[in-house]
Amino acid sequence: MKKKKLGKGLNALLELYDEGEELTADENIENSDKTEDNGVNMLRTSLIEPDRKQPRKNFDEDAIDQLSQSLQQHGMLQPIIVRKNGDSYVIVAGERRWRAAMKAGIKEVPAIVRELDDLQCAQFALIENLQRESLDPIEEAAGYKRLSKEFSMTQEQIAERVSKPRSVVANSLRLLELPESVQKMLSNGDISVGHAKVLAGVADKEKCAAMAQRAAEEKLTVRALEAMLAAESKEPKKPQAKGFVSKDPYVSELEIAMKKLTGAAVKVKQQKGGAQRLEIEFKSMEELKSFASRLAVSTEVEG
Repeated sequence: MKKKKLGKGLNALLELYDEGEELTADENIENSDKTEDNGVNMLRTSLIEPDRKQPRKNFDEDAIDQLSQSLQQHGMLQPIIVRKNGDSYVIVAGERRWRAAMKAGIKEVPAIVRELDDLQCAQFALIENLQRESLDPIEEAAGYKRLSKEFSMTQEQIAERVSKPRSVVANSLRLLELPESVQKMLSNGDISVGHAKVLAGVADKEKCAAMAQRAAEEKLTVRALEAMLAAESKEPKKPQAKGFVSKDPYVSELEIAMKKLTGAAVKVKQQKGGAQRLEIEFKSMEELKSFASRLAVSTEVEG
């Protein structure tokens, strides 16, 4: 059978079956698992297991309970997608439906068996979850990271595969740089993605975590959080010594010239009203005597 190329998006990835198409995985499914004419298999739930590497980690138990009750009344209308793994099957898409079926005590579920490699499986699971909008922001970012690290995909390639702008992928990956406590707050919905993007620019991890906690407790808007961080990032102005004003650039140059002449640290302080005060710091008595000698010789020459 001619294999189909992996296309863009979930629909192209699915291409589940055409009329009369044979299964692309194990065509001789053992132990009475039934294959319908449309290519859908009835597989025992006990032979199916979730993919530990799939991006979605958190499942709403209340939603699964509701789906379980629906399955008991109406059955599973949409088959899950699996791939063969020895004598069992690994879920590619549809883990939520499988969990609900297990909870409902359903012994067999409709499934499409696909022949997918690790990359296709990872892409399939990520795209399926993204299109269902069932991933929280950290799970989504972890999915992108897996495609990048394990399969050496660039951000541009990932963006093309999931049909999103590259900037969306880049900003999503930045969320994984947040402290773990902040990532957990984002996953739990205590702060929004907008808050998280602002906090991602805070280099100090402890400060980042503290600001996230404050944003959650005080229910700060994203703009309020931005304003707060901007106010804190401004360095306080160093107070000037009383009675002195900012130094003229000419005076700064004069200090450098006098330092070369005396060999000592020289400071000129400009006072209000235009008065100037010269300070020369000698590190030792020898430096002072040397300066005094040069000053005396200069005076004699001028006399």
